[in-house]
Amino acid sequence: MDKKQKQFDKLINEWRQKCEDITIELEISQKEARHFSTELFKLKQQYEESHEQIDALRKENKNLADEIKDLIDQLGEGGKNVHDLEKARKRAELEKEELQAALEDAESTLEQEEAKVLRAQMELSTVRQEIDRRIHEK
Repeated sequence: MDKKQKQFDKLINEWRQKCEDITIELEISQKEARHFSTELFKLKQQYEESHEQIDALRKENKNLADEIKDLIDQLGEGGKNVHDLEKARKRAELEKEELQAALEDAESTLEQEEAKVLRAQMELSTVRQEIDRRIHEK
């Protein structure tokens, strides 16, 4: 019976040791579970923040893309406007050249007409002098 008692005590000690080992393992597992739960919470929070940042960046990216499109459109319009202005400038230069040529023609014609008037005045003066001389002779 003493031998059985020793075996029984040994068996009880083994089970106690196993129970203590399992209790320690349970505490370690619970501590790890709490740690992982905390880590999971932090990761979820970081995920949400990252997701919000991604959404904000997407919105900003869309706004910048829209702004780029508007600027490109403005550049296209600006290029068109520059082209239109260049055409208008060339037309104005042509018109100026035509007006300059017309002015030169008009000035030349005016000079010719002034010369004719001057000749006519001189002839008139000569005729008057001739008439005056004839009147004085009579």
